[in-house]
Amino acid sequence: MTDAPWWGTALLAGLFGLGGVAVAQAIAIRLERARNRREDQRRWHAERRHVYANFLAAAYALYRHIRSSPRDGAYALRWRELVDDLTVRHQEVHLLASTPVAGAAQALLAELREFADAAKKQPDENHEALRDSLSQARMHFISLARAELDVAEPGGSFTLRNF
Repeated sequence: MTDAPWWGTALLAGLFGLGGVAVAQAIAIRLERARNRREDQRRWHAERRHVYANFLAAAYALYRHIRSSPRDGAYALRWRELVDDLTVRHQEVHLLASTPVAGAAQALLAELREFADAAKKQPDENHEALRDSLSQARMHFISLARAELDVAEPGGSFTLRNF
């Protein structure tokens, strides 16, 4: 029986050690990539939620302005500010949203525009049908955004009547 050279055991142990380090590094890299993907998804999810909420807030601010402000010089100035803000928020939605949510945002803007035109032509009119249509467009946007964000519908009967 021949004996193995004295350095063979050390070489074999070293190779197993290097192999173990390589396997551990590969696993660590894979886990890091998975963690980074989860963090990216979470970040994009939070960003979309923020963008959608800001879009709804900007649309609601314009709606309230149409409903409650007297038509004077300050009205026109504030109108321009609100429209500009809503335009920026709408572009953010288009940048981040899925096609159904972006379409619902566009439909909400169309309803808001129709309501604004009617309120401008007949400021003393209630425009109940247009307000209901606007509210439905808002709820459709919210429903699609919740579905995209995987957010459960809230319990109870909380709704904002007329937008």
